[in-house]
Amino acid sequence: MDPIFCGQVRHLYEVERLSMRQIAKKLGVSKKRVSRIIRNEKMSRPLRESILKPYERLIDQWYQEYPFLKASQVYERLKAYEFKESYCTVSLYTQKYRQKKRQAYHELTFLPGEVAQIDWMEVRLPWGVVFPFICATLTGPMRRGELRGCCGISEISSVSIPSRTSRS
Repeated sequence: MDPIFCGQVRHLYEVERLSMRQIAKKLGVSKKRVSRIIRNEKMSRPLRESILKPYERLIDQWYQEYPFLKASQVYERLKAYEFKESYCTVSLYTQKYRQKKRQAYHELTFLPGEVAQIDWMEVRLPWGVVFPFICATLTGPMRRGELRGCCGISEISSVSIPSRTSRS
């Protein structure tokens, strides 16, 4: 129950001296709800037994044998046992059994200066071949993308060094 709403009801009842019926009409709720809030009773419904209670052990057994069963597969199997309820009921009930998908990557973390990356490429120019390269040192967690250039410079440095010149 929303504590702000409860406070509002109590204020109208104790300070403004409105009747329960007037409070209910003003706030657009039932008189019974206002009465329960004033008497400080918890508003809860009694828990109903699940429709799938008779099939609980069977579903548990299926998920022990085949942990990656889909809700639709469980529903089709239950129909063979004369289950007449909807697929939605089965889907909601089997959520606790179905395994979550694992991440498709491993998060890598490195300490500052622990990893260096060097990329190079060959460029063919009319006067020869030049091998420019880029040197970047990762200084923080890779997911943040914090890159620092060579020699502690705050941006990526790019240096073109002709290591081999050939004429074709």
